[in-house]
Amino acid sequence: MKQGIQKIFLAAGNYKAALAGIFILSALAGFAYVNNNSPVTLGIIADIHAGDQRWRDDGLEEDNILHPVNFEKNVGSALEDLEGADYIISLGDNLNRPSRKNTQKLLDLTKNYPMIWMKGNHDKPLHFNEMLSKENYFYKDKGNWRIIILDNSETAPGATKESEEQGRGYIDPEQLGWLEKMLDTKKNVVVFMHIPLVKRFNLEEFREDQLHVKELLEKYGNVRYVYAGHFHVHDKELESNGIKYRLVPSISLKDHEGAYKKIILE
Repeated sequence: MKQGIQKIFLAAGNYKAALAGIFILSALAGFAYVNNNSPVTLGIIADIHAGDQRWRDDGLEEDNILHPVNFEKNVGSALEDLEGADYIISLGDNLNRPSRKNTQKLLDLTKNYPMIWMKGNHDKPLHFNEMLSKENYFYKDKGNWRIIILDNSETAPGATKESEEQGRGYIDPEQLGWLEKMLDTKKNVVVFMHIPLVKRFNLEEFREDQLHVKELLEKYGNVRYVYAGHFHVHDKELESNGIKYRLVPSISLKDHEGAYKKIILE
C-alpha cells in the first residue's frame, strides 16, 4: 500500500514539475516575443576616407573638402556617442587610398564596437575583403527588422564618362536576384548602399539607370528606409512611394568632421 501511495505522490510531483516547465517555457516565449519587438539602434557613418592625406578636394561641389588624416579623431568621437548601438554601419569608402596600415588603424579603433563594413568605390578587395569584411553584400535580422547591406560600388560594364555618375552604382544580376529573395520577408526592411539612387545634382530625381533597383525596393512594400553616402556633402531625406531615402554626409567633411547618424527602428 505504501508503495502505491509513493507512486501516486511521484506522479503528482511529475505533474507539478510539468506544469512548472510549461510556465517557464511560456514565460520565456513571452520574453522572446517582447525582445523580438524591442527597438533596434543603428549608428551610421559615411565616407571615412581614412588616410594620410591632409586635404582632399573632390572638386564636384565647392564645399566637397575632406580631411582624411583626421579619421581617428573623427571616428573615435562618433563611436563614443554611439556606445550601446546594436550595429554601427560604415557606408563605404572606408579608405582614401589602399593602405594596410590605415585599415589596421580602423580595425584597432573599432574593435570593441559592433561594426558593419560596407564596400565603397575607394575600397579595394586586397584590404576590404581581407581585413574588413569577407562579404560584399549580406543581411542581418534583428528584432522585427531586416538590415540589408548592398554592394553597388562597381561600375556598369561598358559605361562611358558621359553616362550617369560614369556608370557607378552598378548591381549585377546575381546580387539583384539575391536582393529580391531577401526582400520577400514579413519583417520591416532598411537598406544600406554606398552610392545613392538619386542624381548628384538633382537630388529630387532618381537616376534612369537605377529605376529597376528602385522598383525592386518598392515591390514588397516593406522597405522603410534606404541609406547612402558617396556624395560627401549632403544631409538630406526624400520620400518616394513610402520609402524614405536618406543621404549621409562624410564623417571627414570640412567643418562637419565627426558627423554621424543615429536611428532607432521601432
